[in-house]
Amino acid sequence: MELPKGIPNDTKVLNLAENVLKEIPKNGFMDLPHLILLNLTGNSIDKPFEIPESVMMLHARGNQLQDIDLVMKNGVQLKTVDFEGNRMTAIGRDTFARCTQLTHV
Repeated sequence: MELPKGIPNDTKVLNLAENVLKEIPKNGFMDLPHLILLNLTGNSIDKPFEIPESVMMLHARGNQLQDIDLVMKNGVQLKTVDFEGNRMTAIGRDTFARCTQLTHV
């Protein structure tokens, strides 16, 4: 399955949990500048993707991600992230460097 087409660019909450998503286009969410909560829980996503800087909560548990550096690159507003149940074996020293608002991992 792929991302739905025509998501309004003023969307603030996007729940794509349990949708059998395998891949998110690299810039798949970048046209959503007001997005605050993104829920990708329980899919099969295995490649990193970008999020808009507006995202404050990212739920991506239960996927196949091995690397989250690209995902976290724009995480300047992130307060909560959940990557439990992915395939990461290590997290880089600078992965969360721009995430100065982060309180829950």
